[in-house]
Amino acid sequence: MTPHDIAAGEPPPLDVSGAKPPRAEPRPTLRDYHGRALSDPYSWLAAANWRAVLRDGRSLSKDIAALLKAENVYFDRVMAPLKSLRETLVAEMRGRIKEDDADPPWPDGPFAYFARYREGGEHPLYCRTKRGGDGEEILLDGEALAQGVEFFDIGETVHAPDHAQLGWSVDDKGSELYSIRTRALKDGVDRPDIVGETNGAIVWSRDSKSFFYVRVDENHRTAQVFRHVVGADPKTDRLVIEETDPAWFVTLRAVRRGFDPRPRRQRMSSRRSGRRGGETAPRRAARTEIALRCRTAWRFDLYPRQHRRRRGFRDILGAANFGFA
Repeated sequence: MTPHDIAAGEPPPLDVSGAKPPRAEPRPTLRDYHGRALSDPYSWLAAANWRAVLRDGRSLSKDIAALLKAENVYFDRVMAPLKSLRETLVAEMRGRIKEDDADPPWPDGPFAYFARYREGGEHPLYCRTKRGGDGEEILLDGEALAQGVEFFDIGETVHAPDHAQLGWSVDDKGSELYSIRTRALKDGVDRPDIVGETNGAIVWSRDSKSFFYVRVDENHRTAQVFRHVVGADPKTDRLVIEETDPAWFVTLRAVRRGFDPRPRRQRMSSRRSGRRGGETAPRRAARTEIALRCRTAWRFDLYPRQHRRRRGFRDILGAANFGFA
């Protein structure tokens, strides 16, 4: 059966005979909110140890894990008649895209950087070529790294300003917690110092000796920006800025302003974004900004938050600045 057959008539019948859907056991639970008792017999499905589960799925309680496995078994059995149709749909969708697609090369210094895919592949390859010359160099092969791994998502790949190193982040558990590695491009070997539990963002320092990243806390909130020196123990990483208000989140990105001819990834900024709802909602219109000049010492210029006022700053005399808004 083809997709055109489905459009012209009814989908194939599903055989549910003998397939009993799993049922979650109701467990009476009462909670008191503002003097009213609310019953939620399925609250036990919200794992109390969700923080640990994100970091290690094996810590999920046995009863919740058993229910999820039973649901998957039921789905596979009921949907088995549609296996060939699913394969046909995937093949048709793949036939409508260019599987070996590639990004336009991004020139930076003596190289042009780009990402591409292999035909039939699912993960990108990050490459570069010499400007004005031939010969592709594969810096990171996502397809090869993902072999034998159930989940694999590359967060960012960022080459250092010296073009001799590559920073890359990956989530291989599905937890949205990314580990950052650095790779020496002369031999393609990753260094042993791995920075864990980040949001995946990487911003190199201009001297290529360190990079900045955002750490995710126990509540899965981005609240701290750290600096890691390449080759050093991550336990010694220096805290650059911390947002202590739980209504705000920190992000980190590289920017280029005005007519600056330097590569985009040599300049950095970060923004705090407010969370809607609750008592903290009015704060989403406020902004706090910090300028940090990265030459010989750290320098912070802090402005107090004011409701409905947004502050900005600009680069002065070509200094590489951070902007936290």
